Amino acid sequence: YIRDLVSGDRLPAGQTTQFVVDAAGESDKEIFTRMLYEYNVLNVKRQYFSRFIAVSGTPMEHQQTQPRWRENRLYQVDWLHRIYNFERKEMNLAFNDDAFLKNADPKRTIAMSTIDSPVDPNIASYEELLRVPGIGPKSAYRIINLRSSEKLTKQAQLQRLGVRVNHARTFITLNGWQD
Repeated sequence: YIRDLVSGDRLPAGQTTQFVVDAAGESDKEIFTRMLYEYNVLNVKRQYFSRFIAVSGTPMEHQQTQPRWRENRLYQVDWLHRIYNFERKEMNLAFNDDAFLKNADPKRTIAMSTIDSPVDPNIASYEELLRVPGIGPKSAYRIINLRSSEKLTKQAQLQRLGVRVNHARTFITLNGWQD
């Protein structure tokens, strides 16, 4: 078992795994559910995704090659769960009714469903800042550190802190300004 290997000192760097996206007709939500199982139960360290590409002369040559964006969206979902610590309940908002991800940033999709009013970076918690598209863990940390010494009043300040303002502008208010 992977879990047994990881729990001892046989794999000091941990275990990784790779999914071939849609090799067996699985939905993105099925992949996500398995991903959670492997992280939480098997203690897998990291997971990778490769889109299925049909190869002539093989039993699966007539199966549809998957678009690269599907692979990329699964990496984004993995990142939101693993690095941003988004909970399963909020992650479920990224999937459509057919259990697939849209070809859109999952963080933005989740934000559209969960952020009721623009967030003020001068008073928002670290967790609230992380839910804003365009703000990652490093920039959220920088915002919190900077605001103890100065008030954020300009988009340029946020840009200097690493915020991707074009992605964040819909979800923030700054000095009375909001998009």
